[in-house]
Amino acid sequence: MRSPTLMPTPTRSAIDPVLEPQVANAVIDNARESIVITDAAGTILRVNGAYCHMTGYTPEEVIGENPRLIKSGRHDPSFYADLWNALLTEGRWAGKIWNRRKNGSIYLEELNVVALRDAEGTVSHYVGMFTDITYGGLDPAQISQLAFYDPLTGLATRSLLIDHMGEAVRHCKRKGCHVALLYLNLDNFGEINKRHGHAVGDALLKAYAEHLESSVRQNDTVARPSGDEFALILGEIATPQDVPLVANKLLQRLAEPIDHEGQSFQFSASIGISTYPGHGDDCEQLVGLAREAMTQAKAAGKNRWVLHAGRDDANPPA
Repeated sequence: MRSPTLMPTPTRSAIDPVLEPQVANAVIDNARESIVITDAAGTILRVNGAYCHMTGYTPEEVIGENPRLIKSGRHDPSFYADLWNALLTEGRWAGKIWNRRKNGSIYLEELNVVALRDAEGTVSHYVGMFTDITYGGLDPAQISQLAFYDPLTGLATRSLLIDHMGEAVRHCKRKGCHVALLYLNLDNFGEINKRHGHAVGDALLKAYAEHLESSVRQNDTVARPSGDEFALILGEIATPQDVPLVANKLLQRLAEPIDHEGQSFQFSASIGISTYPGHGDDCEQLVGLAREAMTQAKAAGKNRWVLHAGRDDANPPA
């Protein structure tokens, strides 16, 4: 299917008509605003680079889908009914809307949608243009809150995770103890969102975050770097041999069912581990190594932990 182009204006410009589609395409591809073009039925035909950068999706993942792919779940049906009513009656809608990136994070965008009509006056395409305004209009305290604490679960973000990891490493350098970083991903959580919707998924992530916090010591850090990924900093560990014991107990604890609105949900998790001083003291690198080990745990069959290469590589499932 050919990518749609913006319709030429009735009055011809000095630009050669043959070049006008090329000019329109160049504008779309190089725009700083995110742009999405759909057909009259709302099927995505084209997105630009800014859209992919903002949402985290590739063109191949969204073309052929509906824009509701990035729906946040924060608006009720009447919000979308008013949006479509404006498009059908006035040919445009502009306003603020909460949407969701591929990694699960929620952001606020300023959206402008325009209906394009063919020569007969029938809607042929919709063009949506938007920018991220999540931090717009917020005071410094609110911006700091969003930067360091996940708005859904209240857990530390990746930025605060790195900061707390640095504190734990410095503390253990003085005391001569060990630090373990456990990076975990919920196995098959994407199926929950597909089957039950993001609202249920968000509720379960909140419940799981509480589950994690109740499973560790008060001084340990629990973070949500992104989506369905969590991280734990376990400080003041006497010996590296204590880490597998903690990981096994954690796998058993996290397998306990979570009840939500009369339904019972049960998850397993894949956990990757890095340690200080075993894997160095570079906090960014320690997070990266733990995440790599988590990926290895998933590839090895899930529901297990893996200590990053160079240690006792992996354990059997809990």
